[in-house]
Amino acid sequence: YLEVKTLAVLALGSRSLYAAVQTPLYRHPRIPSFSALSLFVRTLNQVSECSAKGKRWLWWRHERPLSKDVVDLHVTINSTDNVSQTGQRPLAIIISRLITAISIHCPAVDITLCFVRSHHHHAPIIDLEKEIFPRVTKLVLYLGRNSPGIRSPYSWPSSHQTGVFPSLSSFWRPYLNGYSFPDCRSFELNQYWDDVPIGVQPRLPPSTPITGYESPPTPSGIDAALAALGPLKGLKKLESISLAWPTELNSTTLAAIFSPRATSVAANLKKLELRYCNVSYSVMAALMRQCLPVLTHFTLLYAMDSPSNGTGRQRRQQHGCHLCPLVREYAKDLTSLKLAAPSIYRELFIDEQEQKLLHTVGIDTAVGCLDGRIAPGKALDRYAISQTLSHHRMNKSSERQYASKGRRERIVVSWQGLCGHDESWQELCTEADMEEPGIAWTLM
Repeated sequence: YLEVKTLAVLALGSRSLYAAVQTPLYRHPRIPSFSALSLFVRTLNQVSECSAKGKRWLWWRHERPLSKDVVDLHVTINSTDNVSQTGQRPLAIIISRLITAISIHCPAVDITLCFVRSHHHHAPIIDLEKEIFPRVTKLVLYLGRNSPGIRSPYSWPSSHQTGVFPSLSSFWRPYLNGYSFPDCRSFELNQYWDDVPIGVQPRLPPSTPITGYESPPTPSGIDAALAALGPLKGLKKLESISLAWPTELNSTTLAAIFSPRATSVAANLKKLELRYCNVSYSVMAALMRQCLPVLTHFTLLYAMDSPSNGTGRQRRQQHGCHLCPLVREYAKDLTSLKLAAPSIYRELFIDEQEQKLLHTVGIDTAVGCLDGRIAPGKALDRYAISQTLSHHRMNKSSERQYASKGRRERIVVSWQGLCGHDESWQELCTEADMEEPGIAWTLM
């Protein structure tokens, strides 16, 4: 239970102490830089050479002596390392050789490889597709901008500027082809360093359209993106995908990646996070229908609309898509759901049939103001709503029976209130309390 610094000091004390602390010292090492990675591999090579001399190891035998007992390894590569001294960034080919050497010495190690202060136009990111990085089970990229107020000098065209951009699709090849990262199970892509917590409106740079109202991709555009992506064998192995602020992603590319006509599907995907992606609601709706039934964790964050986009009801009619009914229908089995949208609607909890039932029995739910409060002179009969819907759902023969699955979390953020002009927060809270046991709703 000693810290790494304490173990390192003990290792310098004597040969006996050095041998005693080897196992805990090297089980979970963290490599903070490219130069430290080179030194770490040199240490592994030296230990193996000493073992080989003691066992009279021969190179043509398969029983190569193992090095340190490394269980998991976290490697951080700063793309600006050595630029001031040598004028060159760390090269993908050298990083690949070092990672391969670690996988030979420690064949069961799980490596987390994190690239920071990187850019898709510069080394080593631009050359990742040409190399192989074995035993990298988690890949983390921090690309482009360093803060929301600073715009990258090189930016991919966004989906509102172009429908098909081959280089945009080719960017994703090394992470999804199953060749460059054959053991990868988790992939994260981030554009900003300062992570904005859910419920806090992000600071978007100027002219950044992350609203979801772009035109849906055409079938020909998806076919072209599929051809540019190539084989997606690595997608089947991924268990977690997290994308935040990705300028490298548009509606066409996302539709191609999760297309049923792709060479491989995300059969093992359990966690999907899409934070402020410039993706249309129509593509997101198709993705939710396909992925939500098999996921356990789902995060979808959209930014606030501009006033020029009109009211929530006008937006829903114009684009023919609203995410609330999809959440109600497909997100029942999720362990964790986090959703941020410009507005939400009562269809998050009740369907059209139940709305008609409330209207038929004379329960007035149109008692809200524009800000979601109860209008002066009106009242909401919460008891009648609860009793009517409970009785209807109990008698519903097609109602699905759910087993006890423990506590499940639902966090929903509405930046601009409720979608309908006559809805109220009291109504939504009443309907949220009627959800099955074990689900905790937080409406913001």
